[in-house]
Amino acid sequence: MKTTIDLPDELIRTIKIRAVSQGKPLKDLVAELLTEALYAPKLLQSPYSAGEPKAPYVLDQQGFPVVNGHSNAPSRRATLQETLEIEQNALDDEDIGRASTSN
Repeated sequence: MKTTIDLPDELIRTIKIRAVSQGKPLKDLVAELLTEALYAPKLLQSPYSAGEPKAPYVLDQQGFPVVNGHSNAPSRRATLQETLEIEQNALDDEDIGRASTSN
């Protein structure tokens, strides 16, 4: 069905950029985004106080999740080195798990 809606210019620019980067026609991406939004599970109430983020994550312009955390969350205080060590430990654990299940 063909329809016309009036959307902010910046939103349309962002959607067009994403469509091109994903190699999809604009109408297909818009339909996909609307479908995801309509059928996405409702987010639970946030434990954050007023002024804190309400959703556990938002999507950046490239569609990657950006996690919002409480201002006192340990991840807000972690150094880059600590974060990389956590990631490496998780990758090592995955490798060990795969190696033990392949025998």
